[in-house]
Amino acid sequence: DWDEAGLLAALDDVEAASGLRRAWVTGFSGGGMLAARMIARHPARLRGAVLQCANFDWWGHGLSEGPAEGLGLPVRVVVGGRD
Repeated sequence: DWDEAGLLAALDDVEAASGLRRAWVTGFSGGGMLAARMIARHPARLRGAVLQCANFDWWGHGLSEGPAEGLGLPVRVVVGGRD
């Protein structure tokens, strides 16, 4: 189960404390999958994302063209040779 609500609450706290309306997210493996889900479901909350070794099904989340196509977000995806 992804803690999407927890990450959204953390983003709310950052916004309240700093006034920043959007943030970068990053994550490795399962954390990268949560970051990818945030791109798919809440792109307006993000400035961009870096995903490391995240095996994420973009098409299953309504992103038929890949992670950042048409969203206007910078996204870096990093994987290793055995991922």
